Amino acid sequence: MFNIGPYGGSNRIKLDKSGYLKVGIGIIIFLGAMVLYVFELKHFDRILNPKLLFAYAFGFGLALGIFLGKRFSKGILESFEKMRIYMILIVLSIIFMPLLINLANRCMDFSTPEYKEVVLENVEAYISEKYGVLKGEDVKIAGYKIVLVMDQEVLQLKSKHNPFPNKKKGDVVRIAIHKGLLGIKYVVLNNT
Repeated sequence: MFNIGPYGGSNRIKLDKSGYLKVGIGIIIFLGAMVLYVFELKHFDRILNPKLLFAYAFGFGLALGIFLGKRFSKGILESFEKMRIYMILIVLSIIFMPLLINLANRCMDFSTPEYKEVVLENVEAYISEKYGVLKGEDVKIAGYKIVLVMDQEVLQLKSKHNPFPNKKKGDVVRIAIHKGLLGIKYVVLNNT
């Protein structure tokens, strides 16, 4: 009835039941990864060498994207469609690989922590109210911003609780530094 041209959808692949199941599983995996990212974001600021994490993520993401592209484009003859599948899978793999690398590094950490003395520069409470605080309303502290100086480098962390309640600016405090599965170091604060 309506001929929109060669790209009007008439040449699309028709899915069978197993195809719909694969698409459904893909959507569930994608949404699950998004939810995991939300929960994992608070751990990204504790990484001492984020360049190493993102180098691993880029390398592994590129390799996984190429592998998945090869696997999912086997039956496709058109080079443009193959390129689209490769690009989508490579980009998605690179986007979600920092999540997987950080989870693997942090959750599969079997090393003993190294305790290091650092200088406490600042601990500041912050609130997280959507519309601000009304006059006379009780202020609820959402967390603490912590600034530490370690080896002439400034470390900015967030925590739900104040890990150094009786310390003031300039005091020396101890923090635990873990070396994860992939050798990426990260800070663990007590009571966080």
